[in-house]
Amino acid sequence: MARTKEKGGLTKSLGVVRLSLYGVGTIIGAGIYSVIGPAAGAAGEQIWVSFIVAAIISAFSGLSYAEIASALPGAGAEHHFLRKTFPKFPALAFTIGLFIAVHGAATLATVALTFGSYAQRLD
Repeated sequence: MARTKEKGGLTKSLGVVRLSLYGVGTIIGAGIYSVIGPAAGAAGEQIWVSFIVAAIISAFSGLSYAEIASALPGAGAEHHFLRKTFPKFPALAFTIGLFIAVHGAATLATVALTFGSYAQRLD
């Protein structure tokens, strides 16, 4: 894989395949395995409606990220976008970066709790 250096000095190391696998892994790990049982119980036979709604929302989210990435190609996604869009408010970009870190920790915690729950049932 080719590595290129950006203006800011960061080296690109993630390509489309790795980023896609990361996104799919997050969705499967934190969403499907931990939420599908209670969601199916609550939705009953109409669970397919929730999947359609989730697909539509995910599509808009994906298109938004594609727009940001094409308008401002650079490492950091949301943080980079906010730094360039609102240069007089660096605290805004920092706050979003902090939320991204918290999101990653919450995703990891959800996957770990779900795995622990499944492992406990093996006992």
